[in-house]
Amino acid sequence: MNVKGAVATGIIAGAAIGALSVGALNAQSKSPGAYAVVSFTDFGDPAAFKTNVGEPSPAVIKKHGGRFMARTDTVTVLRAGDPPLTRYVIIAFDDVKQAQTWWSSEDWKPIRTYLDQHTKGSAFAVEALPQQ
Repeated sequence: MNVKGAVATGIIAGAAIGALSVGALNAQSKSPGAYAVVSFTDFGDPAAFKTNVGEPSPAVIKKHGGRFMARTDTVTVLRAGDPPLTRYVIIAFDDVKQAQTWWSSEDWKPIRTYLDQHTKGSAFAVEALPQQ
Protein backbone atom coordinates (compact mmCIF):
# COMPACT_ATOMS: atom_id res chain seq x y z
CA MET A 1 0.00 0.00 0.00
CA ASN A 2 1.37 3.41 -0.85
CA VAL A 3 1.75 6.25 1.65
CA LYS A 4 -1.32 8.12 0.40
CA GLY A 5 -3.45 4.97 0.74
CA ALA A 6 -2.18 4.37 4.28
CA VAL A 7 -2.90 7.98 5.27
CA ALA A 8 -6.40 7.83 3.75
CA THR A 9 -7.13 4.55 5.56
CA GLY A 10 -5.89 6.07 8.81
CA ILE A 11 -8.11 9.14 8.39
CA ILE A 12 -11.17 7.02 7.65
CA ALA A 13 -10.47 4.73 10.61
CA GLY A 14 -9.94 7.75 12.89
CA ALA A 15 -13.21 9.31 11.74
CA ALA A 16 -15.07 6.05 12.38
CA ILE A 17 -13.60 5.71 15.87
CA GLY A 18 -14.46 9.35 16.60
CA ALA A 19 -18.06 8.87 15.45
CA LEU A 20 -18.44 5.79 17.67
CA SER A 21 -16.98 7.67 20.64
CA VAL A 22 -19.36 10.60 20.20
CA GLY A 23 -22.29 8.18 19.96
CA ALA A 24 -21.21 6.48 23.17
CA LEU A 25 -20.89 9.83 24.95
CA ASN A 26 -24.35 10.88 23.79
CA ALA A 27 -25.81 7.61 25.05
CA GLN A 28 -24.17 8.16 28.45
CA SER A 29 -25.60 11.66 28.76
CA LYS A 30 -29.19 10.62 28.09
CA SER A 31 -31.44 12.59 30.38
CA PRO A 32 -33.51 10.66 32.90
CA GLY A 33 -37.23 10.52 32.21
CA ALA A 34 -38.11 10.03 35.87
CA TYR A 35 -36.73 10.14 39.37
CA ALA A 36 -37.46 7.93 42.33
CA VAL A 37 -37.23 9.95 45.54
CA VAL A 38 -36.82 8.19 48.88
CA SER A 39 -36.77 10.34 51.98
CA PHE A 40 -36.31 9.25 55.56
CA THR A 41 -37.33 10.97 58.76
CA ASP A 42 -35.84 8.04 60.70
CA PHE A 43 -33.65 5.30 59.27
CA GLY A 44 -33.13 3.44 62.55
CA ASP A 45 -29.84 1.84 63.51
CA PRO A 46 -27.17 3.15 61.09
CA ALA A 47 -25.17 -0.11 61.07
CA ALA A 48 -28.25 -2.24 60.39
CA PHE A 49 -29.41 0.22 57.72
CA LYS A 50 -26.01 0.02 56.01
CA THR A 51 -26.07 -3.79 56.03
CA ASN A 52 -29.70 -4.22 54.95
CA VAL A 53 -30.14 -1.25 52.62
CA GLY A 54 -26.94 0.66 51.90
CA GLU A 55 -24.79 -2.25 50.77
CA PRO A 56 -27.25 -4.28 48.65
CA SER A 57 -29.11 -1.34 47.07
CA PRO A 58 -26.63 -0.22 44.37
CA ALA A 59 -26.54 -3.60 42.60
CA VAL A 60 -30.33 -3.99 42.62
CA ILE A 61 -30.92 -0.42 41.44
CA LYS A 62 -28.34 -0.77 38.67
CA LYS A 63 -29.89 -4.08 37.57
CA HIS A 64 -33.19 -2.25 37.05
CA GLY A 65 -31.62 0.58 35.05
CA GLY A 66 -31.43 3.15 37.84
CA ARG A 67 -28.52 5.32 38.89
CA PHE A 68 -28.05 7.35 42.03
CA MET A 69 -28.21 11.12 41.66
CA ALA A 70 -28.09 11.81 45.40
CA ARG A 71 -27.64 9.48 48.36
CA THR A 72 -26.85 11.23 51.60
CA ASP A 73 -27.64 11.80 55.23
CA THR A 74 -26.23 15.32 54.99
CA VAL A 75 -29.38 17.30 54.33
CA THR A 76 -29.25 21.10 54.23
CA VAL A 77 -32.71 22.26 55.20
CA LEU A 78 -34.11 25.15 53.19
CA ARG A 79 -37.68 24.77 54.42
CA ALA A 80 -38.20 22.72 57.56
CA GLY A 81 -40.76 19.96 57.71
CA ASP A 82 -42.08 18.02 60.65
CA PRO A 83 -40.47 15.63 61.31
CA PRO A 84 -37.22 16.74 59.68
CA LEU A 85 -35.48 14.64 57.02
CA THR A 86 -32.47 12.60 58.12
CA ARG A 87 -31.59 10.90 54.80
CA TYR A 88 -32.46 11.57 51.18
CA VAL A 89 -32.01 9.49 48.03
CA ILE A 90 -32.71 10.41 44.39
CA ILE A 91 -32.46 7.72 41.71
CA ALA A 92 -32.70 8.43 37.97
CA PHE A 93 -34.66 6.07 35.72
CA ASP A 94 -35.66 6.13 32.06
CA ASP A 95 -39.34 6.51 33.02
CA VAL A 96 -41.79 6.12 35.91
CA LYS A 97 -42.70 2.58 34.81
CA GLN A 98 -39.07 1.53 35.19
CA ALA A 99 -39.00 3.01 38.72
CA GLN A 100 -42.22 1.16 39.59
CA THR A 101 -40.79 -2.10 38.24
CA TRP A 102 -37.67 -1.66 40.40
CA TRP A 103 -39.68 -0.87 43.54
CA SER A 104 -41.99 -3.87 43.14
CA SER A 105 -39.28 -6.32 41.99
CA GLU A 106 -38.54 -9.57 43.80
CA ASP A 107 -34.88 -8.64 44.30
CA TRP A 108 -35.88 -5.32 45.94
CA LYS A 109 -38.48 -7.03 48.17
CA PRO A 110 -36.13 -7.87 51.10
CA ILE A 111 -34.84 -4.28 51.12
CA ARG A 112 -38.37 -2.88 50.85
CA THR A 113 -39.49 -5.14 53.73
CA TYR A 114 -36.61 -3.88 55.88
CA LEU A 115 -37.51 -0.28 55.02
CA ASP A 116 -41.16 -0.87 55.92
CA GLN A 117 -40.29 -2.46 59.25
CA HIS A 118 -37.35 -0.33 60.43
CA THR A 119 -37.56 3.12 58.89
CA LYS A 120 -39.94 6.05 58.59
CA GLY A 121 -40.26 8.13 55.47
CA SER A 122 -41.68 8.09 51.98
CA ALA A 123 -40.87 6.93 48.48
CA PHE A 124 -42.34 8.16 45.22
CA ALA A 125 -41.54 8.56 41.53
CA VAL A 126 -41.90 11.73 39.48
CA GLU A 127 -41.56 12.43 35.78
CA ALA A 128 -38.57 14.57 34.86
CA LEU A 129 -38.96 17.83 32.99
CA PRO A 130 -37.79 17.78 29.38
CA GLN A 131 -34.29 19.14 28.79
CA GLN A 132 -34.36 22.84 28.02
